[in-house]
Amino acid sequence: MKIKKHLNIVQVAFIMAGLLVLLKSCKKDPVVPVVSTAQVTELTALTARSGGTIVSNGGAEIIQMGVCWATTAQPTIDNFTTSDGITSGASVFTSNITGLQPGIKYYVRAYARNSVGVAYGDELSFTTPTIAPSLTTSAITDVTIYTAKSGGNITSDGGAAVTARGICWSKSPNPTVSGDCTSDGQGTGSFTSNLTGLDPGTKYYVRAYATNEFGTGYGDERSFTTDQVLLPSVTTSQVSSVGLATAVAGGNVTSDGGGTILARGLCWNTSGEPDIRVDEFTSVGGTTGTFSSTMNSLSAGTIYYVRAYASNSAGTAYGNEVKFSTSAADIDGNVYPTVIIGSQLWMEKDLKTSKLNNGTSIPNVIDDT
Repeated sequence: MKIKKHLNIVQVAFIMAGLLVLLKSCKKDPVVPVVSTAQVTELTALTARSGGTIVSNGGAEIIQMGVCWATTAQPTIDNFTTSDGITSGASVFTSNITGLQPGIKYYVRAYARNSVGVAYGDELSFTTPTIAPSLTTSAITDVTIYTAKSGGNITSDGGAAVTARGICWSKSPNPTVSGDCTSDGQGTGSFTSNLTGLDPGTKYYVRAYATNEFGTGYGDERSFTTDQVLLPSVTTSQVSSVGLATAVAGGNVTSDGGGTILARGLCWNTSGEPDIRVDEFTSVGGTTGTFSSTMNSLSAGTIYYVRAYASNSAGTAYGNEVKFSTSAADIDGNVYPTVIIGSQLWMEKDLKTSKLNNGTSIPNVIDDT
């Protein structure tokens, strides 16, 4: 005779509880993750790329992962870090390392954090390359005929001390330190440069430069055109001390036109609008201001036209035209001042001689019969 055994509800509950305890005792507690560090690639003077692989999450979700770096070994998340997301399992991630300095050795490790703690990958090291300084060129200001002002701002020394800096310029693009340049000290930061010895009315190209032991860097190129030299401004003074063969006049150079006065004086002729290229002239040294000059080798009893002139690199300017007449003389040596009336020349005084110029006596006429 078979006997059937039945489990009651209490017995079933007891068995289930035991199984739950057994299962719980078999489950492992989570641990820190396991992570490896990716090789450093795309290395520049200021940036690099690395990353890592989450080999194991340690039995808990990865709540933060990335790389950490420093200039000393064994960097941690207390140093510079990236944050490249979260994951619940194995994962590969990429990290962009920024804010580096040229010519510096860095240490980098991947890291991963879960609820238990932070784990680090293997340590790698790299050295950023050295470069010439980085800089910008300041705007061109205070432009004149011969000078201008610029400067620059050195934002990075390229990993070595800046030993020279300034502005270089030329009449063609891309000026370098082999041509005209200023020398404006050392170090990083901003500086001001004065450009001198320029040619009037000329287009120039300008770049700031900075030099370290690795080379010379240049800022952005700018251009400008110097001011033009204008003709001088000059007036002619009245003629005085008029003789038979000489007279005195002068002028006033009121403006040099922005250039250097190369010559000034008087020019004259007997037809009007005298010109130093074709007529007689004097040359008087000096710059702006008044001057006086003597005209020689004039013909007696002749109408002349005189103008003051002044020359600079832009050309020659003339003052107002003044008309005068030289004195006349008779065969006996008497001198007579003259006056211009209309287009004719008259003596201001009566004739004193009793002879004509050929020596013939002048008849003494006492009546008109």
